[in-house]
Amino acid sequence: MMLECVPLKEIIINKIRLPFGIPRELVRAKLGVAYDEQNEEVLLENEDTPIFLRRDLYNQLHSNDSYFFLHYDQNNFLFELEVHHCKKIKLFGIEFNFMDEAELIANELSQHAAITEEKEGYWHFGEIRIHIMNETQMGEEENSKLGYFCCSAGELMQ
Repeated sequence: MMLECVPLKEIIINKIRLPFGIPRELVRAKLGVAYDEQNEEVLLENEDTPIFLRRDLYNQLHSNDSYFFLHYDQNNFLFELEVHHCKKIKLFGIEFNFMDEAELIANELSQHAAITEEKEGYWHFGEIRIHIMNETQMGEEENSKLGYFCCSAGELMQ
């Protein structure tokens, strides 16, 4: 899977444009591949009201090297992409993949947007709603390669 991200606006998966805010059924129709719908209630710590997560899991989109989730708001409009593996990601003309060092990716991205939160193996670019983590942060033993990439719409759709 080849992924291009236009921060706050859209994602492009294998040349298929998916603007943030489009309906879940349209996303599924455009991609035209099998998915696993995963909707669940989650009760966060110190909260009384559960959050209802709506997402579709795509595994092996046109190959055996992709694993990602598309997240939807309460009205089933696309608002986030969460990638755990793919062949290539393109952002601001920078190309990287899950064999690259996460810190080097973060350093390159910081030339285009400020890092608003950083801790060992985790970087958040709040202005453009991008998060990246290394494999260690994802639960692997000491591995500094990219393990997670997430991009979101500018605002949660209503």
